[in-house]
Amino acid sequence: MQLTKEMKNQITKFNTAGFWIIALSIFLTAQSSFSVHGLDRRPAGGASDGGGGGVVIQNGQYILTDFFNLQSLPPRLNEKPGSLDAQEALIDGKRISHAWINLPLDLIGNRLLSALNKNMMWRLTEDPLTPPPFYRPDFLPAQAQIIPAAHYQMNGKDIWITLNRPIWNRLSAKNQTALILHEAFRQVQIGYGVEFSDETLQKATVIFMTCKPSVKLSQYMNLLALNLTVEASQRFGSFQELTQNCGDLQ
Repeated sequence: MQLTKEMKNQITKFNTAGFWIIALSIFLTAQSSFSVHGLDRRPAGGASDGGGGGVVIQNGQYILTDFFNLQSLPPRLNEKPGSLDAQEALIDGKRISHAWINLPLDLIGNRLLSALNKNMMWRLTEDPLTPPPFYRPDFLPAQAQIIPAAHYQMNGKDIWITLNRPIWNRLSAKNQTALILHEAFRQVQIGYGVEFSDETLQKATVIFMTCKPSVKLSQYMNLLALNLTVEASQRFGSFQELTQNCGDLQ
């Protein structure tokens, strides 16, 4: 969804209560062409490749790139690798998402849970995946090479998520669940047509994985999903401020 300058100006003129009512209305209006189960909004018969999550190797640990949006990596991120299969990580992702959906005016948690409940087809491959253009977060070392760990593809109503098995088996359980959430957010972004940036996708993944659910964080992500990044920072502070001491890994 793309907001015009006039729409953004209208939103910022409202007080806090009115602001959220208008923001929610605009967001739901933009999504009115698909059901809660996320119907394909692209032209019939089309295909869409949305890239996928990437990892970097740091001190022998395989870490999802999204976590490098944080100035300091979570201390419990590096655990024993390969402890979950894809189905177990999917269940863990649903558990995390459920904690957000009852917050006032939640949008992102409900969309994410809808994506996780959608009949996406997950498969593992031994073959290397083709690297897409990756968003490089601010705290990713300049020399770090991003290795593709997953690939999202939509073909008609079929949604395929391909995971690279050797990389999957090197990820800790938290990184595995985070990768599942990353791909579910990709479904929200592409399959549901909520046109937020890859930076927002990564930051939302980090917030869900590292922070305890709160109204403040939920509303911050609502604004990011509306591509109102400046307004989000003005109202709630920077991403670094919000994620500092926001809770342990979920």
